[in-house]
Amino acid sequence: TQWTGLRGAPETYAATLDGSIKDQKAGFGALFYSDNISVFRRFGGYLSYAYHIKIKEQHVLSLGLSAGVLQTTLAQEEVRTNVPNDPVLGNVSKGVGFDASAGINYRFKGLNIGFSAPQLFKTNLNYLNNKDIPLNYQLARHYLVNASYNINIKDSMFFIEPMVFARITSGNQFQFDAGAKFQYKNLVWLGVMYRYGYAVTPGIGFNVHDKLTLGYSYDFPINDLKSRAGQTHEAFIGIKFGRSQDKGIIESIKQLQQRQDLMDQKIDNVSSANDSLKGANEQLQKTVEQKDKEIADLKADLEKKLKEFQEQMANQTPPVK
Repeated sequence: TQWTGLRGAPETYAATLDGSIKDQKAGFGALFYSDNISVFRRFGGYLSYAYHIKIKEQHVLSLGLSAGVLQTTLAQEEVRTNVPNDPVLGNVSKGVGFDASAGINYRFKGLNIGFSAPQLFKTNLNYLNNKDIPLNYQLARHYLVNASYNINIKDSMFFIEPMVFARITSGNQFQFDAGAKFQYKNLVWLGVMYRYGYAVTPGIGFNVHDKLTLGYSYDFPINDLKSRAGQTHEAFIGIKFGRSQDKGIIESIKQLQQRQDLMDQKIDNVSSANDSLKGANEQLQKTVEQKDKEIADLKADLEKKLKEFQEQMANQTPPVK
């Protein structure tokens, strides 16, 4: 809900679904949304396809296409005119048209750069029920550029991701956003964006469960509308289906940790046994050294006694035969 202080302020509701096939080289998605602005009601449905090309290690190029149908309705009961039975509005009700978008994205480690072009064909939404007076509503082509870089601050626990967005339409209307997101593990994150010429937008999000995510943001206008526009709120809820990759990774990490703990225990046991063997070896070495000393002393004493005996024998007179 945007600019709640103004009559006919925009209200948008959207639902998306996306996923990838097993090898994660291709992705599919769907988008359905309802957008109410003043007397206009717009509903759209899109299907999307993306293909990811691994150029080389950690370099990934992604190409995306999206196509769908838009229906625009004029809420005649809310239109005010000074012309009774206005022929322009008399038979106007719905306009239907085909829409498509395309984009390209490059990713290297924490760096992400993308370019996309929504409302590519500038489709005319002809009001089908008005045959007499031609009236059409044309979509404006947009060009979007985005860049971000995810920085690991401390041991994969804290992350900061600065980001910038630039938009320009075929009517040369330019918009620029810049900000950053601060994240703790994969549990909670805080963000703030500066929207050029409009507002400062803080936001918060957190994972309630590995399959449930909640988020909220709020605009603080800084332009001339800030005293009249009222409040702007955006909230989202995300649900994951199927087996969580993060959960599988966590389980793998736990198993590796258990194996590491077991190896550490074995290493400790071997180390303790080695210490015991080392102590026994030192004691044996001391015993050997002591015995070697005793043997050396005995040998020296024996040599001394043998020398004394030889001297005594040399001094005695030989017997007479």
